[in-house]
Parts: sequence; C-alpha cells; structure tokens
Amino acid sequence: MQLTDYDIVGALSPLYIPPSHFYVEPLVAVVDGPPTFVLERDEVVEVVAVPLIALPERGQTWPTHTVPVRGGKASVPGWPMHDGVLWGASAMMTAELKEVCAQAGFGRSFAASENPNA
Repeated sequence: MQLTDYDIVGALSPLYIPPSHFYVEPLVAVVDGPPTFVLERDEVVEVVAVPLIALPERGQTWPTHTVPVRGGKASVPGWPMHDGVLWGASAMMTAELKEVCAQAGFGRSFAASENPNA
C-alpha cells in the first residue's frame, strides 16, 4: 500500500525482532476506505483486519497460548484472532496502538472519539 505524508498521522515505538533480525518502524495512517495491501511474502503471511473492539481492552490480561517457534513450541501471551493467535511483535505493536488510541480519547473504534476536545 502506498501512503503519502498526508495519510500518516504518527508512529509507534520502533521494535527490533531478534528471531528475524527485522527492525520495524510502525506507522499509523488514516485512509478513506478499506486499504489494498500487497504482501511481501518473506515478511508477512496474512493480513487480518479486525475492529478495535475485537482487541483486548486497556489493562486486560492477554491469555497464554502455545505457538510454534523455530521448530518447537512456546507459551506466550496472545490474543485469539481469525484462525490463529496474535502474539510476539505483532501483539506488542497492537497493544501500543490500543494504548495510543485510548490516550487520544478514541473509544472502542475509530468511528467516534470519546474525547470532548477532539
């Protein structure tokens, strides 16, 4: 997906992912309609679009799940979604996005702000 500077409204914390040696600089953007993603298959298996309301609430404990890791298994905090579990770096970025939205006064969706000053 191509974005312009106008679409980008902010950035989340940069994140180094040791298993893949990727350094991620997540950006937050606003678009007018459903985006069209072009996946880099070496980096992304699938894009799952979910409303904010489907994600854990601020302060909510994420349940532990067993996930495949480097030929083995690990118990990690994660959130059930689609046909799998949101965990690891993706979960960390998602949790930060939820926190930023809460601090900005957005409710459980981007549809309406609960911030009376917005």
